[in-house]
Amino acid sequence: MRRIEFHNRAEEKKEIKSLLETEPTLITFIYGPINSGKTELINHVIEELPEEYVVFYINLRTKFLVSYDDFIESLFEMEMESEGMKRKGKETLTELVSSVTKVAGIPINKEFLDYVFKDNKPKNASSYIIKLFEEVKVTGKQPVLILDELQKIGDVKVNGKDVESESKKLLKIRTSRMLSIFDDISLGEVKYSEKNIIKEFRNFEQEEILLYDRINKEKIFLVGRNVLFIDPTQRTIKPQSRLNLLAIREVIKDV
Repeated sequence: MRRIEFHNRAEEKKEIKSLLETEPTLITFIYGPINSGKTELINHVIEELPEEYVVFYINLRTKFLVSYDDFIESLFEMEMESEGMKRKGKETLTELVSSVTKVAGIPINKEFLDYVFKDNKPKNASSYIIKLFEEVKVTGKQPVLILDELQKIGDVKVNGKDVESESKKLLKIRTSRMLSIFDDISLGEVKYSEKNIIKEFRNFEQEEILLYDRINKEKIFLVGRNVLFIDPTQRTIKPQSRLNLLAIREVIKDV
């Protein structure tokens, strides 16, 4: 079978590599229509990365995900000892890191696996992954985690609850916190105009990120309350998170 040649993605590859060269501050999403070549693009970038990068690549397309535990399990690649080989004590994180190939899931052995799923606490998995990545950095290399087909977690249930239900609960909480700003204004604890704060919120009624010419005191106040984020290098302003953006739009919906 003849393989279709990969071409015309030089600009996208350059942008992804540029992101990998800087200290990460955000999660980067690669999106596009179905069968538009997203996975192929990722694979080509991985192949061309220098040896200083250690890639942990998990393709969720091949995983059967029903519960949160299924998702966590899909992240790990069990390190099995060869038949007839006897392990001398427990394998350390350092030894696991040294066994990582260019493209692999997150390596783990039985001892660490028992810890990750102990008491069914998500923080155990997070703690293990962070420690493993720190061990990679100690070796002078840069860890890169790639989750392909991430949309598959959309139907996953978290602790027996639908993700959609959990998301609605989080949005309600964040909206309530946003409204507390106006409570502080009413009580005189914050010396800002409710009208001006609403005006700042309305800037994001249709847009997610905006260019600015000048910074006013309301913007600075909202940055201080972790509602907005200002990037002075690009002269842009946006909500601190997607959840904040949705909460802002909830607040101004009935105003």
